[in-house]
Amino acid sequence: MAVPVEEVDARETRCGTARSPVVTGRDTSEGRQLRRWLTQLIVTERLIAAEADARGLTAADARRSRGA
Repeated sequence: MAVPVEEVDARETRCGTARSPVVTGRDTSEGRQLRRWLTQLIVTERLIAAEADARGLTAADARRSRGA
């Protein structure tokens, strides 16, 4: 499952990490680890969405099953 670099960039920006002093930059060990984690997160979200779609489930179904 391909994840475009631009999608990881956008997620990193949305997390606010592009300006965070905790992560010193993409070329650091911490920056690379963050980007690997974001990529794993994106892939996991896609897999969950695909499985939910295959089963005909929606977000409303998830809320009902939790009693929300």
